[in-house]
Amino acid sequence: MLPIAYQLEHKPVLVVGGGDVGTSRVERLLRVKADITLVCPDATPELEKLERDKKLTWIRRRMDIETDLQSQHWAMVLTAIDDRETSIEAAKRARELRIPVNAADIPEFCDFYFGSTIERGPLQVMVSTGGAAPRLARRIRMALENFIDELEVEGAITRVSKLRSQLRQKLSGQDRDTTKRRMALMSDVCDENSFAELAAFSDENIEEMIENMLLESDSPEPTPETTEHVTSPPDPEGPQPWHSLVREAIQCGNGPEPEVPPYPFKQAPRKS
Repeated sequence: MLPIAYQLEHKPVLVVGGGDVGTSRVERLLRVKADITLVCPDATPELEKLERDKKLTWIRRRMDIETDLQSQHWAMVLTAIDDRETSIEAAKRARELRIPVNAADIPEFCDFYFGSTIERGPLQVMVSTGGAAPRLARRIRMALENFIDELEVEGAITRVSKLRSQLRQKLSGQDRDTTKRRMALMSDVCDENSFAELAAFSDENIEEMIENMLLESDSPEPTPETTEHVTSPPDPEGPQPWHSLVREAIQCGNGPEPEVPPYPFKQAPRKS
């Protein structure tokens, strides 16, 4: 099984079945802004409301395999019905038409699986056992959720995204050297601070950090003639190294520094 993230925004998806499983499938598809067509004679109150709100197109009848599968170029097909025979026939025909298909509760007729997911703002984490033990996947997901929440990951991602966006405005060039410079600066910030420290950045901290980061990166490399000057104590009235601003972001009116472990994953050295 190959774990991938599939872009479905504004792409047509066919969902067959209006029960609880079908409702769950539709809700997940709506979060990624898919264009949903629902085929079933009856549906849950939640799906009825979504149809009234024009969030999906509802065809109120049983599935006609040939007609429904060839009505347009589907990005994927999901069956969530109790009629196992119809689900299998629909899955077989979808495969003949080269449409990715998921037949609920029939793993051998699933080209992909819906894992147990964690969503925290822009962060998405999926846990899947490939259909082998869905209940355990749920327990693993719950354990990871607690870990992610304790680390303040969502806040860190939000602030780093803001920092990255503003840095791209200051260093807007698309040439190789500018791109490498942006990547190096962002790597320093992300690798040298805990998630809690990153989450504590304010807009003012971010603006000041960027200015100091650019000043430091523009400074010449130390030479024997300039070593004494480079290593001398910084002017307290002048620009401060961006590293020192991280502690200010944490301690400015927020009490002691939180006891959160630093960035837990160290990048392995590259082989030459």
